[in-house]
This record gives sequence, structure tokens and C-alpha cells, in this order.
Amino acid sequence: MKPSSPSLSQEHLKKLHEGLDKLSSLEASELLMDNFEFIRRFRISRRTAYNWRRKGLIPYVIIEDKVFYKPSEIRKFIERNERREGEEAGRPKTEDEEETGT
Repeated sequence: MKPSSPSLSQEHLKKLHEGLDKLSSLEASELLMDNFEFIRRFRISRRTAYNWRRKGLIPYVIIEDKVFYKPSEIRKFIERNERREGEEAGRPKTEDEEETGT
């Protein structure tokens, strides 16, 4: 039996959305964002970032034992999990679920 995944709260999505404006300049050059900057910019905990990585919800790379994210992948993650008013919030979608529409 598969354990249930915690849902991505509307509060987390709001915090992530607030950071999107700051990504524009980074996306242009596709500079990697380290984990410290990711959790600071989007006001999430280290544990939340770890859980999203562990569950495969957000792509990342490890370079010399340090975690990095591509701004374009962060944007895709947010867009996959964005809810419109009246939509039910569920657990975050993985890239595979988004591609297959499940």
C-alpha cells in the first residue's frame, strides 16, 4: 500500500508564486539556484524542500554535495500545482502525472 502524500498547501503555493517575479532575471541566463536560496526565496522549510525532492515533485541536481534547482524547473513545478479559485487542492503532481494527464 502506497503511503499518502501530503498536499501542497495554498499557503506554500502563494509563497512560491510570490517568488516567481524574482525568477525572470535568473531564467534568462538559467543560473542554478542553491537550496539555501530556494528555501529563503520561497519561504519554505528545509524539510519541505527535502520532501518535495524525495517525492520527485521538483527536479534538482547535486554538485559537490550541494543541491541546486533550475529556475525553469521551479516555474514548471509551480504551474503544475497552481489551483484556480474553486479548484480542490490535492497533492502536488509529478512531471509524469502532468505529461500523462493523470
